[in-house]
Amino acid sequence: MRWYFFTFLLLTNVASAEGLKACTLTTYPQIYYLEESNIFANELVKDSNCPLTTQEIFAQNITALNGPIVGEHLKRALYEELDGQEITFFPEEFKVFSLEKKLATLLTLPNGWSLSKLTLLDGRKHLFLNNNQQLSVSCNNCTQLGEKNLHLTVRDIISGESSSFWASATIMARTPIYVAAHNLSVTNEALSEKDLQKAFIEAVNPEQYTWETDQLAYYKINHSIVAGTPIKRSDLSPLVLVTPGVPAEVIFISNSIRITGKALPTSRGQWGESVKMINEKNRKTIIGKVIDFNKVLVEL
Repeated sequence: MRWYFFTFLLLTNVASAEGLKACTLTTYPQIYYLEESNIFANELVKDSNCPLTTQEIFAQNITALNGPIVGEHLKRALYEELDGQEITFFPEEFKVFSLEKKLATLLTLPNGWSLSKLTLLDGRKHLFLNNNQQLSVSCNNCTQLGEKNLHLTVRDIISGESSSFWASATIMARTPIYVAAHNLSVTNEALSEKDLQKAFIEAVNPEQYTWETDQLAYYKINHSIVAGTPIKRSDLSPLVLVTPGVPAEVIFISNSIRITGKALPTSRGQWGESVKMINEKNRKTIIGKVIDFNKVLVEL
C-alpha cells in the first residue's frame, strides 16, 4: 500500500513538473486594441508551445497594458496567475497600446479630450503591426467635439508599401458636473449644495452641464431627478426674484461710488435679466439687472 502511495506521489510530481515545462510564446511587435473589445489567444499568439491556458492568460491581460512591454517583466507580473510557468516571450520587447489613446496622441487632442466609441469600419477589433510599420491618422475636423471620420494609414518604412482604412469615433471632453445627491422632487424651493455631488463625465456638449453653484439659490429643478443623475442646465428653471409692485433695493454703481435706494419693478425678473423700475420719488424709469431676491444693480 505504501509503495502504491509513493508511486502516486511520484507520478503526480512528474506530471506537475511536466505541466510547468518552460515554453515560448511569439506575439506581434506592435499590438493596438480597441478598449471595448476582447483579444483572443488565437488572434494574438503567432506561435507557441505553451499550454492553451497560458496563452489565454496572456491574451486576457494584454488590454490592461499600455506602452513598451519587456517580456521578462511581464512574466514576473503574471507569475502567480501562471502558477510559476516558465515562459519566454518573442520578441523580447513589444508594444501594446489602446488604439483610442494612440490615435488621440497622434491627433494631438487638447488636454482633457479623448476618443471614444471607436469603430474600424472594415470590422477589425485590433491592429497587429511589425517593427517596420508605422501608424498615422488624418481627420478634417478633429478640432471640435462630436462624431468624426478618421482616415488611418499603416506604412512600411522599409518597403514604402502602405494600406489605408477608415474608422469612426466620437471626440469627447472630460467635464466637471454635478449629480443629484439624492432623489429630487419638483418644488418651488431653490437647490442647495446638499442636493448635489461633484463628478466627472465624458461629454460631447459640456456646455449642457456647465453652471456655477453660486447660482443655486436662484434656480429650482423642473422635473424629478433620480439620485446619481447628472444635472443639466435644461433641468433647471430660474426663480422669480423681483415681482411687479413689490419694492426692490436698487444699487447704483459709478466707478467707485455706490448708492442704494428703492424702486418699484414693472415686470417680473429672474437672475441676470434686465427689468424696468419706477423711482417712486420722481417717477422716472430705471433699468437694471436682477442680482438677488428683490435686489437690482444699475451701472451708471
